[in-house]
Amino acid sequence: MGRRLRLVLILGTGAVLVLLVAGAAYAGVLDLVFPESHVLIERLMGETSERRLASYLGAVNRQDRPAALAAWPLRDGAALELQERRESVTDELLAMAPGLRYQIHGVEWWRNCCEPGPISSPEHAGVARLHVTVVGGDDSRLHFYTFDVGTAGPYWGAAGGNPIRRWRLLDVYRDSDQPLAFPWPRPQSREGTGP
Repeated sequence: MGRRLRLVLILGTGAVLVLLVAGAAYAGVLDLVFPESHVLIERLMGETSERRLASYLGAVNRQDRPAALAAWPLRDGAALELQERRESVTDELLAMAPGLRYQIHGVEWWRNCCEPGPISSPEHAGVARLHVTVVGGDDSRLHFYTFDVGTAGPYWGAAGGNPIRRWRLLDVYRDSDQPLAFPWPRPQSREGTGP
């Protein structure tokens, strides 16, 4: 066997193995051998709930309204109330930019399959309810918002083979308001607290 043919076989075999591992990881099969590997792959891909929050608030901070609205996509047939909230909250946050700063000070993890409810393991969650403190560029007042970030559809976690999650911004609202896109119970409001 010639040297060139051997090199082609080695490279070809390597490429096939890489494709098989990547395909298995994407399909969630890799979790059978390496539990929770989907979380590592999601992080490497930048596919996290925190990244969706950063994309939206980054566009707000650049005062790029179209990009901010694009970072908060609505499902077809979204309720008019959610459509209006998307516009008004985006405009409210744009008024605080540029120089807007934020800090995530808590995350509630939820399952969004079967019967939605709180879940203790983030790696099996389909919704992340991010509690965020926002401070405007020219303002020192604290504003408390909740950002609901979820998977495109129900996430079955281990029962579904732990496939890689595709996160999307579902809803943004002041802590004093109720969620519209994922309307499950929330802790009491923090609005009005702080300096």
